[in-house]
Amino acid sequence: ATAVKNQGILDRKTSIYSTAADQSAYDAAYATAIAGGATDIAANTAAQAAVTGTPVKIDNVSAFNLDITGTGVTDDIITQMVTKIDNVMSQLTDAATVLGAAKSSIDLQKTFTQSLMDSIDRGVGQLVDADMNK
Repeated sequence: ATAVKNQGILDRKTSIYSTAADQSAYDAAYATAIAGGATDIAANTAAQAAVTGTPVKIDNVSAFNLDITGTGVTDDIITQMVTKIDNVMSQLTDAATVLGAAKSSIDLQKTFTQSLMDSIDRGVGQLVDADMNK
């Protein structure tokens, strides 16, 4: 597969670890790699290397393909999957907040621009009327 930088939140392929400590180490290294411009594949590889020992994990998981019936899925893995989904929901909420703020800013600029155009039209109209009265 070609390594393509993915700016998406939901479809990033990651790994789910059975312990919160391993998952935290993985997530921190993954986020650092993505922030540094790494592709999903490179970030996943770097993050897996950051976890020490031989942890229980499931690879190539995204929010779209979570499967609690898969081989090797334990209660601990399911707990980490739920945590991962909660984190994704939080990221989506943050992204929606930023988008809403940008929309409000654009609406304000649009209103200001329209008011300015109306004012200029009135001014030009008054100048034309004054010139015709001369």
